[in-house]
Amino acid sequence: APNIASADSVYTTISPRTNVADDIQSIYKLIFWLSLIVFIGVQFGVVWTSVRYRRRSDDEARPPQIHGNKMIEIIWTIVPAVILLVIFIPTVKTLFDHENIASAGEKNGYVVDVVGKQWWWELTYTHPDSVANVITANELYLPVDKPVTINLESNNVIHSFFVPQLSGKLDVIPGHINKMGFTTPSTPGVYYGECAEYC
Repeated sequence: APNIASADSVYTTISPRTNVADDIQSIYKLIFWLSLIVFIGVQFGVVWTSVRYRRRSDDEARPPQIHGNKMIEIIWTIVPAVILLVIFIPTVKTLFDHENIASAGEKNGYVVDVVGKQWWWELTYTHPDSVANVITANELYLPVDKPVTINLESNNVIHSFFVPQLSGKLDVIPGHINKMGFTTPSTPGVYYGECAEYC
């Protein structure tokens, strides 16, 4: 049976169906696990500090107050910087890879011009010649396992083109063309999208 998106996975970002969506999911997993480690570390620190330095009786003297610790301040500056660097490097690499994918699809795949309108999308197929000048509204039909480049533009306000199982969200800006590229899934399916900004 073909892989058809069902009502329980209409707008999911955690079941990618293309190479590009899979890259985005990998970055999401990296951020999730790093965030979980930080969360557990902070919770452990709060519990340990609460137990270790709790006031045991009303007669116990208040401990001396310490203001500033250079080593601790250096540590809590370096650790977040390292975490951000671990997130930054694969994110930037993925952005450049996706830009190259979008450019490569123009040469040997399907090219579709998408114009954001008020309340709908106008889609014009421009390549290959067999489908050139076919125009549809709101629905994009593509063959399986083919490279696709989508040229996004608006004729009014900023929109945001988002089909979560196929690619990331990309802004659609008046007077500027943004490119999105991916290879379609190898099995047929229905993938829902939306304008994720102003319509």
